[in-house]
Amino acid sequence: MDPLSGADLGNFFGGGVSGYLIRRGWRSAQRARQIVIFGGVGVMLLIPTIFTVNLYLITLLFALATFSYASFSTIANVLPTTSIEAAR
Repeated sequence: MDPLSGADLGNFFGGGVSGYLIRRGWRSAQRARQIVIFGGVGVMLLIPTIFTVNLYLITLLFALATFSYASFSTIANVLPTTSIEAAR
């Protein structure tokens, strides 16, 4: 998987998990928080690239990090509406 494909799949994953959690009855703020935490932890996969010399492993780590970032950013785009809903 290359990093750009990872980002595309991450967008679909973030939206899909969000929809799944809504159908399961999760509140919007709780659902968004979980996906944002997942994305933040996943982006930390860039840290091991400092110590890696294997090109394939670096590519995989970047792909996973962009996957996580894309799922995070998909939900981050709708956070303002989530926070308004949570305030009601």
